Amino acid sequence: MDTATQVDYVKNLRSRLEITGSAPERTPEQLALFAELRHALEFGMVRVAEPAGDAWVVNVWVKQALLAVVQAGALTVQQAPFPGADLDTMPWRSTPFLGCRVPAGSFVRHAARLEPGVTLMPGAVVQMGAYIGAGSMIDSHAMIGACAQVGRGVNIGCQAAVGGILLPLEASPNIIEDEVVLGYNCGVFDGVRIGARSILAANTTISGLAGVYDAIDRVWLRAEGSTPLTIPPGSVVTMGIHDVDTEVPVVRTLVPVIVDRRG
Repeated sequence: MDTATQVDYVKNLRSRLEITGSAPERTPEQLALFAELRHALEFGMVRVAEPAGDAWVVNVWVKQALLAVVQAGALTVQQAPFPGADLDTMPWRSTPFLGCRVPAGSFVRHAARLEPGVTLMPGAVVQMGAYIGAGSMIDSHAMIGACAQVGRGVNIGCQAAVGGILLPLEASPNIIEDEVVLGYNCGVFDGVRIGARSILAANTTISGLAGVYDAIDRVWLRAEGSTPLTIPPGSVVTMGIHDVDTEVPVVRTLVPVIVDRRG
């Protein structure tokens, strides 16, 4: 559909989902509406969050609709891509995305979006509401949580995790911008925005509830109000040691540290 038609469709879909409210019923009409939402997310017509200039806008109504989908779900046994009990309103995909490489052993939940050229290695998991930009690679046993937003040309290493955030509804999801590299066993949690072209060294963990020390500008970076913890574009981040106090014995903790900027 053309842009104007798509805008009108999204407005109509939003209106119908907002009528559902926070107490969805398991009627055939509601289940069909939830299936329509999954389709819209999978085809990129709507997103949980999207860039707007230098900022990101969280579409709270999409997160609220996903919460309603979960609340309306009933446990059922799904045979593919692997057997087990799961919510019938949010099943795992058994068909691949066109133009993507998703080999056996990789798992993508319905309502996630994979742009063309995405590669998932076996053991990778992508949850509902997540968005993976074109040409990105998600390595073995990495996890992309609910509503996480991953940009174009991103490389997420083995066993890395980008946490999922559905509640609170107004909270920013974890955002990994274009051409970021997350090394082996990295973790990004609790509403963090990783600026484009940044590199997280292996075993680096960043939480939006804590902070990151910028050794280049010698300042602490933290979340402020509704603005998530933001790692500047081109940052190189590794783990360091911070003295909590100067008592003896000295108490130390591991903290993520920006040690360089990419040109």
